[in-house]
Amino acid sequence: DKDDKLMTDYKNIIEFYKNYIKLEDIIRTGWLMRSVPAQRLESVADHTLQLIMLGSILSKELNLDIDEQRLMEMLFIHDVGEAFIGDIADVDADYEEKKFAEKEAVKKLLSVLSEETANYYYGLWLEMECNETPLSKFAYQLDKIDAVIKAWVYENEYKVEGLFDEFYNRQKEKGTFDNGVLEKLFLEVVKKAGTKYE
Repeated sequence: DKDDKLMTDYKNIIEFYKNYIKLEDIIRTGWLMRSVPAQRLESVADHTLQLIMLGSILSKELNLDIDEQRLMEMLFIHDVGEAFIGDIADVDADYEEKKFAEKEAVKKLLSVLSEETANYYYGLWLEMECNETPLSKFAYQLDKIDAVIKAWVYENEYKVEGLFDEFYNRQKEKGTFDNGVLEKLFLEVVKKAGTKYE
């Protein structure tokens, strides 16, 4: 009956959430690989929360014409597969294999939810992965500017030489922010980092 279905739904929601909160125990390997000596390194959950905050602030401060709720949901689902497979860094030797595994992990994690809800969030995850819509491009740039800003902060705070150079050069070469919504923010971070980047 209806009550039994509700109890099943609640159990599935709890199961999903139990897996989702594993993200707070998964350390972002990019900083580990670069020997950032922080007492407490950023987890995937930290990263997700900070992206949501940054996206919301930028949306309001820049008066962007975007669906902010959809952006928030896209950001909180974008790394969800890492709850099962661990963090993925774009410099990993087995990056492509991990990306395939991530797709399967996202499907598995969402599979406990109703078909409608699972399809909705999988669609958001896929939209960001494909990086073709204006919203997903903005979300992608947020993900990258977050790393650039943190590289600058960590280099100054923990004296990790060359950290900002690496992240700056990678995004500069890829043209990640060229003519994008966050190009001016990227240039402002570069300005703070010093004259050698101008």
